[in-house]
Amino acid sequence: MKTNNNILIKKQKLNKLSIPILNGYLLIDYDTILYLEANNTYTTFHLTDDLMLTASKNLGYFEEKLIKEPFIRTHHSFIVNLTKVKEFKNISDRGEVILTNKQSIPVSRNRKDMLLRLLK
Repeated sequence: MKTNNNILIKKQKLNKLSIPILNGYLLIDYDTILYLEANNTYTTFHLTDDLMLTASKNLGYFEEKLIKEPFIRTHHSFIVNLTKVKEFKNISDRGEVILTNKQSIPVSRNRKDMLLRLLK
C-alpha cells in the first residue's frame, strides 16, 4: 500500500496529465489546458496557443483524473481550468465563464452554485 501512495505523490508532483494515445501516452502540463470539451465518446483538449488535442476517452474519465487539480466541470460537456477563468457572467438561472483567451464556456444551473463558491 505504501508503494501506491508514493506513486500517487510522485505523479502529483509531475504537474502533468497523462493522455492515452495510439502507441503510448502524451504528457501535457496542467497549466497549458484551458478547457476540455465532450465530443461523443471522445474528449477535445483546448490548449494555450490555440492548440487542440482529441483523446479517445470520455469526459468523465478525465474528470476523475483532474479531481485534485484546479479543474471543475461547469456543464455536462465542459471542464474548465479555474486558473484560466477571467470572468463569470450571471445569465438568468445559469451562467458562463470567460477564459483568458476570451472563450465563453457555459455553466449549467446545477453547477453554478458550486462554481461561485470556488470563485468567491
